[in-house]
Amino acid sequence: HILMYPYAFSLFNIHFCAKQGLEMEGNFKLVTLFLILAITLSCLATQETNININNLKREIYLKGKYVRITHELTLQNTGPRRTKQYLHMVNGNYSKNLFEVLAFTKGYLELPISFEKKDETGSLVYKVDLPYSIEVGSKVEIHILELYKNRLLPKPEKLPLSSDEQMVEFIDNLYALTAYPITAQEVIVAVPNINKLEY
Repeated sequence: HILMYPYAFSLFNIHFCAKQGLEMEGNFKLVTLFLILAITLSCLATQETNININNLKREIYLKGKYVRITHELTLQNTGPRRTKQYLHMVNGNYSKNLFEVLAFTKGYLELPISFEKKDETGSLVYKVDLPYSIEVGSKVEIHILELYKNRLLPKPEKLPLSSDEQMVEFIDNLYALTAYPITAQEVIVAVPNINKLEY
């Protein structure tokens, strides 16, 4: 669904601008010509380019106070034009536990990232500004870090004896939530050195 949003926004902008243009007084032909030009440029600017995730490595780190999920992505622009943005999605089931989202280049130079919207499924959509425009056929590697609090749930919630071992439960998707096709992906889960582990 996310790939359709730019087109929906373009249609809304066209309807809104055209209505404004009809209500304006003065040189109607000049206003109409300006609106057609503005609408055309808007459509060209907002159309979604085709990004393919060639490789996605997701590491879930459960050893610290916060749950840390790192996405290492290799993005390829499959056309039809260059692009400088990537949309990152966070599962809405865990959004209330989300503490922070950061984006970096392969060399760990921080990239601008901003909250875009919540989609109809409740998932959060973030816009990442890439370090440079990806030409058609070119690739870029970025890292996205998600930090969560209270994702490790105690099982049971209360221990009968303080000496008993406290088990915790972590739930997440095996496959990454994304608006783009993925060629290959892997998931690595880092857990503390413990005797009991079930998955």
